[in-house]
Amino acid sequence: MGKNADQIASDIETFVTGSASAPRHDRVLATVLFTDIVGSTARAEEMGDQAWNDLISFHDKIVRQEFARIRGREFKSFGDGFLATFDGPARAIQCAQAVCRGLA
Repeated sequence: MGKNADQIASDIETFVTGSASAPRHDRVLATVLFTDIVGSTARAEEMGDQAWNDLISFHDKIVRQEFARIRGREFKSFGDGFLATFDGPARAIQCAQAVCRGLA
């Protein structure tokens, strides 16, 4: 059985420097949640600027509140949506459900 790329790199490092560095464990399991207000452009046009801005402010407050409560990490926000990560699918699903209930 052949060596993988990490093992080969470690062998080269040991040969060149005389010692191998500690292994890096930088892999994690994450679940990504993307939210979006469907039809937001048309809805914004119908509502007008002030009402739309009020709605977006309320939306953002609820979403961020649920991210904090369920231990999600906001990665990026868009005009009408968010991208967040969670430490597993159960938390992401729980957050999505809570956001839907909070915005209903």
